[in-house]
Amino acid sequence: MKKEDLEKMIGKLRQQRDELKVKIHLAKADAEDEWAVAEKKWEELKPKIEAMTTTGGEVAKEIGETIKEIGEDLMNGYERISKIVKK
Repeated sequence: MKKEDLEKMIGKLRQQRDELKVKIHLAKADAEDEWAVAEKKWEELKPKIEAMTTTGGEVAKEIGETIKEIGEDLMNGYERISKIVKK
């Protein structure tokens, strides 16, 4: 292999490395942001789960619907985080 071909290859490798480093950094930041949102949802969900297990009747149904909504938001957030991490 010629010296100039090696230099081109090394230049491309450096560029790819630098681009990947930036993408990883950005993905990490995106994942951390999504995680913070998901953690807030989780903290919101925990007392509602506890309340549901200690109440009955209509109150439990209302709490159950709220838990379902928050749980679905949380699952969607976890899916977004998974996609970010897989990039």
